[in-house]
Amino acid sequence: MNHEQPQSRRHFLAAAAAGGAGLVALNLGRSASALAAGASSQAQGQEEPEITPAEDLMFEHGVIERLLLIYNAAAADLAAGRQMYLQSVASAAQLVRKFAGDYHEKMEEQYVFPRFEKAGKHAELVKVLRTQHDAGRDLTGRIIQLSGDPSHPKFSDLPGLMRSFTAMYFPHISRENSVLFRDLRRVVPPREYDEMGDRFEQIEQERLGHEGYEHALAQVGEIEKQVGINDLAKFTPHA
Repeated sequence: MNHEQPQSRRHFLAAAAAGGAGLVALNLGRSASALAAGASSQAQGQEEPEITPAEDLMFEHGVIERLLLIYNAAAADLAAGRQMYLQSVASAAQLVRKFAGDYHEKMEEQYVFPRFEKAGKHAELVKVLRTQHDAGRDLTGRIIQLSGDPSHPKFSDLPGLMRSFTAMYFPHISRENSVLFRDLRRVVPPREYDEMGDRFEQIEQERLGHEGYEHALAQVGEIEKQVGINDLAKFTPHA
């Protein structure tokens, strides 16, 4: 594995775990256990464990899920005839295109889906996932267009398009996390699995720039503040 990039996503995440940074772990589900393991090994003076390719993809899903929550919050405002968060929608949609459509999904299509197709495993699921990637890119293009042009004759379609995207993408992510990524080790030989992690880091730098994941995470945090959903405690139900 490549240990010469201390600012890579995997090194960043391990450091966040050791320092007790909870923000990144917020949306990660089972991947949070990897951070806890990193903190434990740090305390015992052991080398930090690297994040696996499947965990990398799950961490990225956490970023995308937070963008979906932004869509949900802003769609309600737009459906009520207000445009208070329109610029936030435009920013979120551009990030969805760059981080999800042009980066994360492309990695899945190039490096993950073919492994299952070749192995004849989860073939029908992969077929649906590919179709949803295409549908998501189409929706994202329309959301970007309408959020940048309130005078467009179909501007009133915007909240519905955003809700369609989130309605598709939440289950899309859940199936990838709980089925596809769980079985990734079963269709990729150990050495190639290790090399896949290094390749993912390289692609991140190529397509997102230096500290691309961390930068995307920071952008999401800023947009969350704009639409008023940055305080996690607000989501806690009260009797």
